[in-house]
Amino acid sequence: RRRLVTPRTIEVTCRDPKLYSMHPWITSKPLPDYLLSKIVNNNIFINIHRATTSQKIKVPIDDSPDLILQSFFTKMAKKKSLMNIPEDYSELNFVLRVSGRDEYIVGDTPLKNFHWIRQCLKNEDEIHLVLDDPPDPNQDEVQKEEWPLVDDCTGVSGYHEQLTIDGKDHERVFTISLWDCNRKFRVKIIGIDIPVLPRNTDLTVFVEANIQHGQQLLSQKRTTAKPFTEEVLWNTWLEFDIKIKDLPKGALLTLQVYCGKAPASSAKANLHLHDSPSS
Repeated sequence: RRRLVTPRTIEVTCRDPKLYSMHPWITSKPLPDYLLSKIVNNNIFINIHRATTSQKIKVPIDDSPDLILQSFFTKMAKKKSLMNIPEDYSELNFVLRVSGRDEYIVGDTPLKNFHWIRQCLKNEDEIHLVLDDPPDPNQDEVQKEEWPLVDDCTGVSGYHEQLTIDGKDHERVFTISLWDCNRKFRVKIIGIDIPVLPRNTDLTVFVEANIQHGQQLLSQKRTTAKPFTEEVLWNTWLEFDIKIKDLPKGALLTLQVYCGKAPASSAKANLHLHDSPSS
């Protein structure tokens, strides 16, 4: 947690508020042939809604939302009142939002690269977009943390000697040291999902958790073996036979997923590693 605070703070400070509040769902993959066959002369029709009125226009599939808005306002220069658009407003005051969804079609990306556009082409649905006001980026401001984060940039030291609750007024303690916890260390294993199953479905799978310090194995626990299916759920706690306060500084937790024909109680030599260890 301490290591993530500083990069998180930097990313929040440097991010584009407008892009963050309307992050588009796009892809860089070429348009498949079966979708290209549904496009006539490289043009598609879109419906732009504003209040109770709408306009159906034909646009090139390679145009970006910014170009489409610019072209739309050029055509509607003398008809803004029909769309309930103030006369002093331009394309810079509006964005295109998918009708009925909190998803925006914005930026300089070609229209064909938006997932929603491709979905509509695939299902042969009409494309309905709303001429909407941009969301307020101020609503996406990071809220102040209720509990201070332990990191150098917060001014709170991460040393055990300064975080320990010994000799402190407990009502004024905001952070505590893990080495003050007098309980056994445990980790919860929810499950795994496999997008593509192997050809041999007669397999079992289990998760092995290790606590290591350097080359020394301090403790080891594993889940029960279950059939290898698209989704394997354990939803169980693995409790190690070592207390949190007794964990040496620098200890690592590693999780390994094993699968094989043999049951979990068999020797590891009969099993093959399914996933690389992570810590």
